[in-house]
Amino acid sequence: MSTHSEPPKSEESKTSKPLYYSEVIESLRKRFAERFPHITVADRPSPSKEPTIEITFLNRKKIPQAMNQNISLPILSFTLYFRSNPDQVYEVHHWKSSDTTLVVKAHPDLPQIGLYIELTHEQLNTQLDLGGIAPAVILQFDDQLKFIGASLSLGASAGAFGLVTQSKKLLILPFEENFPISQLTHFQFN
Repeated sequence: MSTHSEPPKSEESKTSKPLYYSEVIESLRKRFAERFPHITVADRPSPSKEPTIEITFLNRKKIPQAMNQNISLPILSFTLYFRSNPDQVYEVHHWKSSDTTLVVKAHPDLPQIGLYIELTHEQLNTQLDLGGIAPAVILQFDDQLKFIGASLSLGASAGAFGLVTQSKKLLILPFEENFPISQLTHFQFN
């Protein structure tokens, strides 16, 4: 048998009283003032019994920039440098973009000449839709034009191929079986 008993419950504790927003805020202010007496809280006008919440939805959907067959892209000349292979000089189209999503369509000269993409946005990643440019090698470079990685698109040119990269300087060249990717160090504009 137990020697202690529970105190009797009053009628008030059995039914809960609804609290209004202003009562809750006032209770929190009192507790805050007791716990942190050295900090003062500026009084604000109390809200109505039913607080109003305003929600604004922003349409941030951005249409990806697509390469157009009708645009005339400038041509750049540059040299690729390798560790133990001779340097190679190329001429490619130059596409500068501030978008984070690019759709690279097969420009009439792209399969033969290649494309240098320079990205100017401040985001970490860029998404590229590279469908229609196979077979190709996508070389990635850092801001000092040093080689940091490569991707290969070796499927059918009609197939889908996408790439997400952190590199801001990309070079797309027609795929050559004897291209020494593992020896590549950097490139320089001529």
